[in-house]
Amino acid sequence: MKVASTLDKRYARQFTTLLSLESYRLNLPEGMEPSNLGHRLEQLVQTCVVIYQNGTLIRGTDCDKAGYWDLIQGSQLTGARLLLSSDSSYPRIVEEGINLMPGTLIDIHFTVWEWSMMTPLYGRCSHVAPVEIGFGGQTCSYTEQACQQGALQEMIARSCGCLSYDRLVPSHL
Repeated sequence: MKVASTLDKRYARQFTTLLSLESYRLNLPEGMEPSNLGHRLEQLVQTCVVIYQNGTLIRGTDCDKAGYWDLIQGSQLTGARLLLSSDSSYPRIVEEGINLMPGTLIDIHFTVWEWSMMTPLYGRCSHVAPVEIGFGGQTCSYTEQACQQGALQEMIARSCGCLSYDRLVPSHL
């Protein structure tokens, strides 16, 4: 598919990075299973197009034909966003992710810590808090943040009759 030739220019400004896990899951290529997180680049990038502005004209060209670009201005829309999170945890991409700028060498070092949950008043809200919490048909480890995100989505659904695109949808909605 030639995205550049079929792109409606009114929507060109809406190309941006995916800022939330829900956006990521909604934009997976056809046939990808959202519950099987973690993909290789060749599985996600179906078509690569460089969109750039030349004066007032917005242009696009295939990445393979574009060659080496040194005129692309850095902005918050360039590069990638990386988040390292523990298995089965609720990924907080916006809050905890880091931006990786293109054309730069980035060394990332991390240490694995095992945290144990303290009992109330310091840990979970109560002794009966669940061990897991469900979003979109898959389960994550229960955390206070995941519980709050689910509660906010429930309040939005109850009050507005719709769902927020930037939050995961609890399994029961």
